[in-house]
Amino acid sequence: MKNIVYKFIKFKTYVQLFFLIILNSDIAVLVKSISAKKAAISQSGLKRVCIPALNCYSCPSAVGSCPIGALQFWLNDVSMKFSLGEKINLAGLYIIGFLGLIGGIGGRIACGWICPFGFIQDLIHKIFKINIRLPKFSKYIKYITLALFVIILPTFAFDIALLSPLFCKYICPSGTLTAGIPLLAIDANLRETVSYISIIKFSILGIFIILFFISRRSFCKTLCPLGAIWGLFNKISVVKLNLDKNRCVDCKKCEKACPMNIEVTKNPNSLECVRCFECVKVCPTKCLEVKI
Repeated sequence: MKNIVYKFIKFKTYVQLFFLIILNSDIAVLVKSISAKKAAISQSGLKRVCIPALNCYSCPSAVGSCPIGALQFWLNDVSMKFSLGEKINLAGLYIIGFLGLIGGIGGRIACGWICPFGFIQDLIHKIFKINIRLPKFSKYIKYITLALFVIILPTFAFDIALLSPLFCKYICPSGTLTAGIPLLAIDANLRETVSYISIIKFSILGIFIILFFISRRSFCKTLCPLGAIWGLFNKISVVKLNLDKNRCVDCKKCEKACPMNIEVTKNPNSLECVRCFECVKVCPTKCLEVKI
């Protein structure tokens, strides 16, 4: 088992690329949109299914639904139905169950191996190889974002006439990069509708692009609400990191390799860990290992 894990870690970049392609595999829609110069997104039947990644529903070739966007839409719907005295649609509990299932299996493992936006951040790091430690308070921003923009505001403060997922609409840099920019580039008519919201989102994306060059996985560290949810499962998930302190020589190679700047030898199953297992790969004494 241990040898299989080590071999698998060596091919992590290819695994991430595989999921990027699979999650955005409706290339026909993208080609058709470019040819017609008119924005369109995939209408795949799989759009009803959540995917374990922050991959925007509006990405032209995306074939699944981002669970964060789906959760906000459901909370909008629950709030609307409640205010109108109508029966609440409990089907949305599937989204919560999905989040719990993925988190229960591997904590933030989908962040490290599946998420396309995480992959983009990793690629930038491969070129610039800088990973400064961000201020400690910054890691709490994602929990505030989750509570306020994903749960509280979509549930209690929204316009019934125009349901909208607030995190996706005003913040998400992943959606801006992989959906907003391609759609605007394709459709000239869409560019004419650019508003203050677009300016806000492009500004947020610009800030993070700068951060990507100096601090690896800076979005995952500071703002991602999906990572905030799954991080809560890190200490109880089926897949964990195990540290044999008797074999540890305190060389700190694991901490230097960690994209999330975690003190691995002190807290190997930190809420911040994205389960990329790069610490396991560089450990000279093999005191770190993946446990199931």
